[in-house]
Amino acid sequence: MARLPAPALRPVAYHTLLMDVCKLARESPKYMAAWIRAAYDRMGALDPELRGRVADYLAHHLSNFQWLWGWERWSDVLAQPPGHPQRAFCADVLQRMMGLSYWEHLREGWAQAVDPETRETRRIKKFLPEGWEDLLGPQPEIPALPGTEPPKQQQQQQQQQQPQQQQEEQQEQQQQQQEQDADMHDASGEQQNGADGAAADEHKQEGQEQQQEQQQGQQQQEQQPHEEEITPELEWAAKLLAFLRARKPAPPGSAPGAQGPPQSADDVSEWIQELPGSSTRRA
Repeated sequence: MARLPAPALRPVAYHTLLMDVCKLARESPKYMAAWIRAAYDRMGALDPELRGRVADYLAHHLSNFQWLWGWERWSDVLAQPPGHPQRAFCADVLQRMMGLSYWEHLREGWAQAVDPETRETRRIKKFLPEGWEDLLGPQPEIPALPGTEPPKQQQQQQQQQQPQQQQEEQQEQQQQQQEQDADMHDASGEQQNGADGAAADEHKQEGQEQQQEQQQGQQQQEQQPHEEEITPELEWAAKLLAFLRARKPAPPGSAPGAQGPPQSADDVSEWIQELPGSSTRRA
């Protein structure tokens, strides 16, 4: 197990073999303890790789023997600085023990034994004596899942999150205000454009109406001279048409020219003379 640079088997194989020897041979544990103490006394000169192997074996051994160990013999490490080899070795052993168990068990746990007479279980010794809890370090914490935090922790998180939420809300309000201003600007521009377009349409419509009125006035002016300028020939033609419409058709067997349409030029001249207002009418 102590062969460098690497042993032939995995460290756990040697750990299991040595623990079985301690269980089968009653005298073996005291020899193993003497070997551990000798390594502890030479910890300053021991190879760092061997320090880790010894600490790993001791933690594995104690996990199978109710975590009992004579920590009182090494109480002088409590006054040593953190970088001292022996103090660092003890802290390393406790950290490896905590990996095989848990923090509360090592800090508050007690070894138990069965009384052979009464067969009752009783506590015989606390795992760690007073003062050794500091070498365990602070209790490891695993962050809780969202929504499962204790009430105090939730309040702290809420208090921490409030400034962030306020900043986010302010940013959202600013964005909304900017969007509203942009929409109002666009709407005012559209309204102005619409008003300008409506004014242009009205102006165009007024111009069209004025043009139509001018055209109608011109047409009326053009029609009025034609109505007023009636020549004598047109008046005579109108009277002739009225006379022809009023003249009855000639009955059968009547003299020619008595009634009905004219038959000759003389009949036409006679009709002209008979027209009312004719200047060529016979005396």
